[in-house]
Amino acid sequence: MVATLSGKTAIITGASQGLGEEIARAYATAGANLLLAARDSIALKKLADELEANASHQQIIIARACDVTEDASARMLAATAERDTGGIHILVNNAGIWGPKGYVEEVDWSEWVYTLRINLLASVAMCRAVLPTFKRQQYGKIIQLSGGGATKPMPRTSAYAASKAAGAVCRNAGRGSSLTSHRCKFVSAGRDEHENARRDACCRRRKKLVKLSTLPRSNRRCEVVIR
Repeated sequence: MVATLSGKTAIITGASQGLGEEIARAYATAGANLLLAARDSIALKKLADELEANASHQQIIIARACDVTEDASARMLAATAERDTGGIHILVNNAGIWGPKGYVEEVDWSEWVYTLRINLLASVAMCRAVLPTFKRQQYGKIIQLSGGGATKPMPRTSAYAASKAAGAVCRNAGRGSSLTSHRCKFVSAGRDEHENARRDACCRRRKKLVKLSTLPRSNRRCEVVIR
């Protein structure tokens, strides 16, 4: 893969496993500086060590174990990225969970609410944290991992569906700011039942995300694509 993201810094949440891990690998291969965030400190360090071993001398790989549902954690990530790499150019809001499955009146309410904290509030907190930097640069990209719940009903996964549909508020982060060169892309991760299918799908999606991250500047405050 060509180093199309050389000199750019990306923050990736939920980076310790699954699609987030594959996105991190793709961005590292494309030459980006990375700030990887997740709750699993052991898995996160293992990934960071792997990426650092294969990175160029110019690349900076940082791992921070934290809970991005907390506003203080989101601001810490943004401050760390800007201080240690000189800027923030891309935010990938990947952190997410399925949440409880079942009829809405029967599932555990605390689990239902926590799903919204992870899938919705964490994304908004991260947008709030990076937008001041984007404004100063007059440039930045936000990639929001969406899902089926954003475009169609999903029976018995009401917390997930509601959080993904509500996640569309992230597009308003750009429209509600004075930033003139900011893009927000919504990408549906999809669902794959088998391990081999998951690997193939992750490969296709990570290439798509790198391509989205290299799109030219736009004069529009915000563009949103739901895929």
